[in-house]
Amino acid sequence: MPRKLVIVGFDGASFDFIKPVIDELPSFKKLIERGTHGRLESTIPPITIPAWPSMSTGLNPGKLGVFDFRYMNDDYSFHTVDGSDIAGVPFWEYAGKKYKVAIANVPGTWPPSDVNGFLVTGMTTPEGREFTYPKEFAGEIESEIPGYADTFGASGKDPSKVYITFEKRMLLLEYLIKKDADVLFFVFRIPDEFSHKKTISKEDMPECYRTMDRALGKIIKMSEGSNIMVVSDHGFEFNESEPFFVNDWLRKRGYLKLKGRASLLAKRALFKARKKPAYIYDLIDGKKTKAFSYNISSARSFGVWVNMEGRFKEGAVKDREGVVNSIVKDLASDPNIERVLKADDIYSGENRKHLPDIVAFSKGPAYTTVFPTETEKGIHSTHGIFIAHGPDIAVGKEIANARITDIAPTVLHLLGIRVPDNMDGEPLDIFEGRSGISRKVSYVKASKAKKKKSVRSKDDEEKMRQRLKELGYI
Repeated sequence: MPRKLVIVGFDGASFDFIKPVIDELPSFKKLIERGTHGRLESTIPPITIPAWPSMSTGLNPGKLGVFDFRYMNDDYSFHTVDGSDIAGVPFWEYAGKKYKVAIANVPGTWPPSDVNGFLVTGMTTPEGREFTYPKEFAGEIESEIPGYADTFGASGKDPSKVYITFEKRMLLLEYLIKKDADVLFFVFRIPDEFSHKKTISKEDMPECYRTMDRALGKIIKMSEGSNIMVVSDHGFEFNESEPFFVNDWLRKRGYLKLKGRASLLAKRALFKARKKPAYIYDLIDGKKTKAFSYNISSARSFGVWVNMEGRFKEGAVKDREGVVNSIVKDLASDPNIERVLKADDIYSGENRKHLPDIVAFSKGPAYTTVFPTETEKGIHSTHGIFIAHGPDIAVGKEIANARITDIAPTVLHLLGIRVPDNMDGEPLDIFEGRSGISRKVSYVKASKAKKKKSVRSKDDEEKMRQRLKELGYI
């Protein structure tokens, strides 16, 4: 049997905050110097969903079927994504055929699915709902770590509460290590949650990373003799450039039309009074709109959806290609835009129904509110982190061009499991020459993803939406 594998995820971790203070982070320094590391290119967009599912399955968003925490129904209402909406088989299902696994706090895993071992669901798990497999494991967690279920909620405006949540999750990780699983995958959200706080600046980040480093030191000590990976789904940056308001841009160029003037003025006044974002779904005049944007605003990337006839209830566009070409041309000529891509050129797969038609990157934070609103400086960036260390890992090596879809096939190859042929990534060149791990990769026909049964209620939908709102995503 291969050596045990421990994968630690830090949501939003970036080498931009690690390397400048590396001498203050002995655990990170040890893993980097005595292992292999490199920047990890995230999904487009670099958002928690689809990034963690993409890492877990090795699939791009066009195969996963998700672009964001939400997608828009044909009547312009929103549906919050859960695990039943995500296609693809995560690496732990393949690994679970041979080994015992423990998976915890990975976004996109609610409702819980059967595994050979233990699973604890991640963010947006609705309050009061089942969150473990096996079901009775929840009671065991509550006995060991009272109040653990409360960690699924947001920490509010107080950054100190992020650390309280982190401490409880660290207790769970330590408990799972004692369960003696062959493969452990645990995600901490501390850098992302901390960085999104409006009171936090770049100067506050070293303390956050020192806290992470102390925890990492404990994990290394408890996992002696194992292979260890440290990963993140995307990076983070504090961007001082002017924000880009996508729907306002579309409106000014005639691609988006809002409802009647009286309603518009009333909603504008309400928006200004409450300083709340006014979103597209209750303001759009679908019959006169050619395109709009609605993705969550926490990065410099954004999607544009063509209001196609047959795709949306009031779809007004028959010539999709013509509208796409026109918007791409206009965006490309805007000095606030860095690059524009047609979705057809970057996504592949059969699950693209809810994906946008255009993806673009602005110089500053991109927002999809209808009117300009209050903004935050802390946003997601394209590159996360990859670090590997252990008996089977090359020492002192830095790799380039690693992609988030490479993680799942790398994990499987490390475990001696053939890589499914539908994965978009490939195993990274990180292995020590004398480890016995073959450089030749063996592939196998991919298993068909089992469709998770949706168990959500209207109340669950509202609770999930509220969680995203508390986290500052909507």
